[in-house]
Order: sequence, then structure tokens, then C-alpha cells
Amino acid sequence: MVRAMVWFRSDLRTGDHPALSSATHEATRGVVAVYVLCPEQWRTHDWADVRVDFVLRNLVELRRDLEGLNIPLLIVETSNFSGVAAALSAVAQRHGCDAIYFNRELEVNEVRRDVRVTEAFERDGRGVHCFHDQCVLPPGEVLTAEGRWYTVYSPFRRKFGEVYERAGGVSLRPRPKKQPELAAVSDPIPGGGPGLCGVEAA
Repeated sequence: MVRAMVWFRSDLRTGDHPALSSATHEATRGVVAVYVLCPEQWRTHDWADVRVDFVLRNLVELRRDLEGLNIPLLIVETSNFSGVAAALSAVAQRHGCDAIYFNRELEVNEVRRDVRVTEAFERDGRGVHCFHDQCVLPPGEVLTAEGRWYTVYSPFRRKFGEVYERAGGVSLRPRPKKQPELAAVSDPIPGGGPGLCGVEAA
């Protein structure tokens, strides 16, 4: 019996979402979706209020789409990425989630954050399922015979075609499966406006 947590980040959609698709087909006790607000981290990354507002508007749409699948969207907040692992672990504990599902992000700070989350969940005996999502092929799949990055486009393009064909091209994930019932009540989405979530207007 598995209750799954799907951790949304920059992938605020329900269609062609590897983590969400897998979670909804593997869970037997429902799915809980989570988004983490990180206002100080956003400020460090020079996010303007307009960008934060765009994210929050997308969360409103995402919550509606998820509720149509009987999946609640929970919103938690921590000042920066260093608190994400503890915040997600607390949600997993509170809602009885046995595993976390998420799509990989490739930026340096995001990779470090994801490593901390993975370690925390594995330490607690919970499953971790991460998926490739952002590029046609995962980084590091197209290398020279010496295992190095290409510096000339033409041989890179040929090798890319070979690897792409060997991988079977691109295929859409199955549509998310509607869950039997809501595992919790969705949280409200914060509203927009200047200084939203501690992020000052650029």
C-alpha cells in the first residue's frame, strides 16, 4: 500500500509529466502534490515580483487540474533551498506518504537541493523516484569516444541522432490516473502584489 508525494517545481503541469504519471499509476492509497515556496532563494536568484506572480497564477491552474484528478496541492514555505528537505519530510510524515516522485532539475543549486531531499527520504525509509524531463536526452548521453563533451557541432549532431534513435525517440507518458478520492484538502494559493512572499520588486 503506497501513498505517493509528487513534488512540483518548474514543471507546473499535469500533461506529459513523468513523475506525476508514474505516481498516479503506482500509488494505491492516493497521491499528494506539493509545491515549496522559497522567497529568500528567489531573491538570491533575482526573481522579480512579476515572475513570482506568474508562478502563483500557474499554481492556481495546476491546483484546479490536480483536483480534477482527486489530488490535493499542498503549499509549504521555507526561506531557501536548505530547508526544503525538512519541509517535505514533514509533509510526508503528516500525510503518510511512502515515496516521493519528482522530475530532475539540472541547475547547480537545484541539484544540491535534490540530493539533500533524496538523502532525507531514504534515511526515513521512504522511496525516491526521480525522472528525466527537461531535455530530449539526459545530459551526458552524447559524448565523444573519449567520454568528453563535443566542441564541434557536426559530429555532435551525428552522435545525437545515433543516441536518439537508439533510445527510441521521444514518447509521451500515460495520462495521469484519477485517484479514488482526495487524500487531503488543497491549500490556498498566495495572492499577487508587490513584495510577494518577501520578494522585492526588481
